[in-house]
Amino acid sequence: MKRITISLPEDLATLIREEAHRRSTSVSETIRSTLHATLVGVGRRALPFASICDDPHLSAGSDIDRALEAEWADDLDRDRR
Repeated sequence: MKRITISLPEDLATLIREEAHRRSTSVSETIRSTLHATLVGVGRRALPFASICDDPHLSAGSDIDRALEAEWADDLDRDRR
């Protein structure tokens, strides 16, 4: 196992200590398991709204992102006002 030293803001360090206590594990194990769950298998991000678009020309996630930005940007801005 490789030892790594990092610096954290106090609020994040507090959250990690609280989570470790909740799990009844060490801070190190909490950080390891959280990093593993977050980073292993990264490569394709989840597309939670992919199924709402039935346009056959929008097959890639980046195509869907562009379509959402282009077509819904005005609606989203209007809803925020």
